[in-house]
Amino acid sequence: MRFCLAGALVAMPLMACLWGCASSNTEARQDVVTVALSGTGMNAGQSGRAVLVPRDDVTQVSIQVSGLSVGVTLPVHLYTYVFAGRCGNLGAKPIYDLTRNVRVTGIGGQSAMSNRGPFNLANTAPVPIAQLKGSPHALVVRTSPADASVDVFCGNL
Repeated sequence: MRFCLAGALVAMPLMACLWGCASSNTEARQDVVTVALSGTGMNAGQSGRAVLVPRDDVTQVSIQVSGLSVGVTLPVHLYTYVFAGRCGNLGAKPIYDLTRNVRVTGIGGQSAMSNRGPFNLANTAPVPIAQLKGSPHALVVRTSPADASVDVFCGNL
């Protein structure tokens, strides 16, 4: 009986810690937003996704797309923007430019030297994720200015 009571006294704080850690991870996962990205008319047939992760007062935005149906200058550069509104009804100008990193990487982390994809790109939005979720916003991915800044993907947050 002494061992059962002692075991219970040791196990209870451990279980509470594990439950607390698990619930914190669950809460963090609930804040993560996944956005489906659809290829625009110029990029029909392509798809992707963006994963938005809260990081204090900013939001980490990681994008994965299948490829490009339009020709682009190599290595591939893609520019990401956050607009007020929804795909098909965007505000006149982006409210956030996520353009610190524009050179996409392919499998293995190498610079993409073909428009075939898949491509990865990560940037940081200078805004908390709650603000992005609080009103309609859209994530737009464009080709580089050298490639006419063509909208190639859009997804509603």
